[in-house]
Amino acid sequence: MGTMLAEEDLRRAQLTQTGSGARPRPKADRPTIVIVGHGMVGQRLCEEITSKRALRSHRLVVFGEEPSPAYDRVHLTQVVRGQAPAHLHLAGSDWHKEQKVGLHTGARVVAIDRAARLVRTQSGETESYDHLILATGSVPILGKLKGNDGPQVRALRTVDDAQFIRDQTLSCVREGLPVVIVGGGLLGLELAEDLIALGARVIVLESAGFPLSRQLEKSAGALVARLVERTGLELRFLVRVLGFRKDGGTTLVELEGQSPIRTALIVPAMGVRPSDQLAREAGLRCDLFGGVEVNDALLTSDPQISAVGECARHRGTAYGLVAPGYAMAEVVAKRLAGTPATFSGVQVGTRLKSNHIDLTIVGESAATGLGIKTSIYQKTGEYRRLLTRRGRVVGAVTVGSWPDFPRVQQAMARAEKLRPAQFKRFLESEPMWSKGDGLSLAVWPDTATVCTCMGVTCGALRRAMADGCANVDALAEKTGASTVCGSCRPLLSNLTDAEPELPPGPNRWMIGVSGLSVLGALLFASLPAIPYASSIQTQGLDVLWRTSSYKQVTGFSLVGLFSLSVLFSMRKRLKFLSWGDFEVWRIVHAALGLLCLGAGFLHTGFRLGHKLDFALVSVFLGSVLLGGLAGGWEFLEHRLAPSMARALRAGLIRSHIYLLWPLPVLITLHVVKVYFF
Repeated sequence: MGTMLAEEDLRRAQLTQTGSGARPRPKADRPTIVIVGHGMVGQRLCEEITSKRALRSHRLVVFGEEPSPAYDRVHLTQVVRGQAPAHLHLAGSDWHKEQKVGLHTGARVVAIDRAARLVRTQSGETESYDHLILATGSVPILGKLKGNDGPQVRALRTVDDAQFIRDQTLSCVREGLPVVIVGGGLLGLELAEDLIALGARVIVLESAGFPLSRQLEKSAGALVARLVERTGLELRFLVRVLGFRKDGGTTLVELEGQSPIRTALIVPAMGVRPSDQLAREAGLRCDLFGGVEVNDALLTSDPQISAVGECARHRGTAYGLVAPGYAMAEVVAKRLAGTPATFSGVQVGTRLKSNHIDLTIVGESAATGLGIKTSIYQKTGEYRRLLTRRGRVVGAVTVGSWPDFPRVQQAMARAEKLRPAQFKRFLESEPMWSKGDGLSLAVWPDTATVCTCMGVTCGALRRAMADGCANVDALAEKTGASTVCGSCRPLLSNLTDAEPELPPGPNRWMIGVSGLSVLGALLFASLPAIPYASSIQTQGLDVLWRTSSYKQVTGFSLVGLFSLSVLFSMRKRLKFLSWGDFEVWRIVHAALGLLCLGAGFLHTGFRLGHKLDFALVSVFLGSVLLGGLAGGWEFLEHRLAPSMARALRAGLIRSHIYLLWPLPVLITLHVVKVYFF
């Protein structure tokens, strides 16, 4: 935290104020934190700072450029549909007064005097600061298109924009003109659906060959395009817009190689750029491609100034979403309160807010490079893409339903490493996790992000529950989690309405049968062979090994039991065996292994044989032993760390399967030897 203004700095500030015609502001008797920008991130800063006991002795002053207090910009299209703007306000009318926050709305800050540590508004008002936080957000990209400042060209960024777009859309409907949206990204497609709901004909112009080209690859983009066109939207790809030309009471959209489009409303939706002009003019270090450069403490090149949200560029990344801004706000508030805190980046997620298309994107959806593996599952109307870095989930895209998606989000939050079998099940559209490996948040750290759209951490949810939020709706209202795409709602219910999904306890039958199999395999290998009787008159059990017919019966019984055991192990891969409970069939499979041991004894009398026979019996006993250990691993599961237990089980199962492979060949050679030699 910076020191109070020195007397010479105060005199300089007063002279500056007097020179501008503004009335000098008296020196504050308390340290002052100034926030420039009162959007969603600016409001979250207010909430985080006022909640810190160590900062209650500080003054908090906020300047917002818009005439109204902060509102939910994520849901601005609701205003386009006709919702009252007040419905989107993030705080009650008296909240700032109750929290003693000096809020100035309609006050655009135009200059920062870093030497005097003060900011100046467009009206000439000044405010000194001990620490300044820039939360100026971003501005729409309009490109270098001719006529992009025309009266019928308006990007959607504010409440005023939303109301203007609504009015102009209704005007287009009355006049029979289309609405033109330039850009086929998330905002363009979402807005198009809302305008169609108002009765408008909407044309979306996209320079790429498919929509959402920054987030999707070609096949997924083609699927989204087909789904979008069913809503009545007209999509035009590989289109180059030359500019906009006023023509009477309408505007012509001029296109390269195509006829112009006449309209009364053009909405640029080509993305956003960090709003960093104020910082540049103040001499703060900014990135060539936009954004105030900040370090892990979110400090700018001036240690008395922080930057958060969409205006900041951290480690080369400028986030265009609200969730990282919320995480940044929390870090800055902690640091100002004296608690060590750093920002290392967050998972981001977004969803196409559409009634007709279920599209959700989380994490590094466009990740490429060393160590990145991309797995894609696609069938008619469905698309899933899983991105992993060295086996750990870093991003996912889904078009259509994906029951495993909440669990994928959990794996990403916990940096969980996937097993090869899970990738295989993903490609076969099978559940990637077992029923017992559920969505419990009990093991999540407080810093893990649960809602990637709104940047809500597990710790924030726990604090909200401690404050009295007892169900999902209360948590959503308090924290904003699940209010954008809703994909994290199952995780919230896991904390509140639903009991934590605990792994099932050990199955006693499975452990019992598996234990007998292990014991039987060890005894078979270690006990001496039962001797033959000394004469025919005194023969007993050895008749099984002296009589050819008995040897054939026990031998083929053993082959039949072994074949059944292998068949039942294929249950997950053979559709006609998919009936019944999987856990029951596991026990049946283990029991067949135990019966194979019994049949093996009747066939050999504990004789291990020589050469080929010895190899056959050794492989058989080894597979039964490993199968029994794999089946009985549940007995040890609660005594081991979860990761160690999973690794142990996976290793035993793989070894059991690998050892079974030679058996069919060895059995065939054994039969050939007996009958032909």
